[in-house]
Amino acid sequence: MSSDLDNSIQQRLFLVGCPRSGTTLLQSFLAAHSEIYSFPESHFFNWLFFPGSLRTRLGLASNEIESQMLKFLAKIQRPELEKHLPKYGLFAKQYVDSFVQILDQLTLEKSKSIWLEKTPDHVNYISYINKYIDNHKFIHIIRNGEDAIASLYEVTHSQSDFWGGVWDLDKCINKWLTSVEISLQQYTNGNHKIVIYEDLIDSPKLILKDVFAFINIKFQDNVIEKRESVFSAITEKHELWKQNVSKTVIKTRSRKFMTVFDDAQRKYVAERISHLNFSNMKDLVRVDQPKI
Repeated sequence: MSSDLDNSIQQRLFLVGCPRSGTTLLQSFLAAHSEIYSFPESHFFNWLFFPGSLRTRLGLASNEIESQMLKFLAKIQRPELEKHLPKYGLFAKQYVDSFVQILDQLTLEKSKSIWLEKTPDHVNYISYINKYIDNHKFIHIIRNGEDAIASLYEVTHSQSDFWGGVWDLDKCINKWLTSVEISLQQYTNGNHKIVIYEDLIDSPKLILKDVFAFINIKFQDNVIEKRESVFSAITEKHELWKQNVSKTVIKTRSRKFMTVFDDAQRKYVAERISHLNFSNMKDLVRVDQPKI
């Protein structure tokens, strides 16, 4: 894949992980950097491919992708960029090229050289992104499974209209397990970086320095203070569950897991995810990362 703007774009970043694991928080820190452009979740690959379908196996785009790209352009208030969509779109590659061209243009318009796409579920489309997009890296974020699952359970019950309905406990558990297992499969690859959410909360400057080193750009001290100012550019008004991200990060040892679930639910969650010991996982992914 290539576009006319390839020589001007330094990197294309994908921030992925289980929803409710701190993806928006990390995005806000990274988007505050003077060289990085970011925007609300595109869900592009979620709509481009339906894994297992005949169209996907044939390399064809889904029937939904054009209308969803138009919605994305409306969301970022740039409907005129539909001129970049293929006139006779059939293949997935045509739409990926258009998507990249749009993001490249938006980034260069801001006099930046790196764009950051944050859709948590894109963790499920790593192989497709590798196939169709050049000059890219992945940043994964992992949160303690008990609290991530509790947060997912809570938000899909309180904001069900925006989450495709209420999620039962097993769906929340399976979402975290699948996302984390994919991330752990990738962590030794050179273009993948894993961030532990709890480490980011405890030592943001240390972790961000490490992430920016991975991106190959200099850490800027003001990203921690400035991140609140970019919040409106990377979220949508209806995403009420993200509002706390716009506020100052406060270290806390409170456990959502303890407040959302009863004893029986806590026991069930702990049993389901016991094979992915979080303490061991943190030690594993910190092999090439700063010691906290």
